[in-house]
Amino acid sequence: MSKYTIELRFLRDYMFKFDYDYYMKGLVPDEVYEKSKKEFEDKFINHYMFDEICVETPDRFFYMLKDYLDNAFKTYNELYKTELEVERQHINFLLNKDLVETNKTTVESSYDNTSSSTGKSNTETEDLAQEEFNDTPRTALQNKKYATAINLNRNHSQGTSNGTSEGKNSGTTSNTATTEFTSRGNIGVTSSAELLEKWRQVIQDLDKRLIDGAYDLFMQVL
Repeated sequence: MSKYTIELRFLRDYMFKFDYDYYMKGLVPDEVYEKSKKEFEDKFINHYMFDEICVETPDRFFYMLKDYLDNAFKTYNELYKTELEVERQHINFLLNKDLVETNKTTVESSYDNTSSSTGKSNTETEDLAQEEFNDTPRTALQNKKYATAINLNRNHSQGTSNGTSEGKNSGTTSNTATTEFTSRGNIGVTSSAELLEKWRQVIQDLDKRLIDGAYDLFMQVL
């Protein structure tokens, strides 16, 4: 029988009619999410079935319960996400040694090529020009033409050119090799049983922790 306010069992048909996010949201399929959310609500009601709410009216209690669940969502969502990552990576928590070593070796080589060539060329030219003047009296030429005067001009030139060309090609090549060494096992500092117990403490039931956290929403009456 209620002594101060009202016991939760009288509100069970009105519980969780408000909208809130359960901590598994976005991390599991929809059907799993809905089933798990309903199971959490049933466990919550059963846990506080005969406890009196801490406020005078049910509406205020529902408001405070929603506020509590909304604020707890982010923390418990991250905790559950961590648990899923652990399962996904198949980490064996009976092992207290988990060492991964990575070594990288880089080999660099360089090259430097130089080439050159030398060339030489000679040129020689000769020009011959003849001028004729046809005045009288005329002088007979060999080609039966007549001229009063003949000028014969000859030009001769010779040249030499030298040339040298040079080319250079250089660069660096690099090769990297990576090796990874993994070592796992129990090195004897802690027994396998102790490791298992510690892990059980880490992954304790999130629903129970979430339910126990709502303790202040109820009257602490013996």
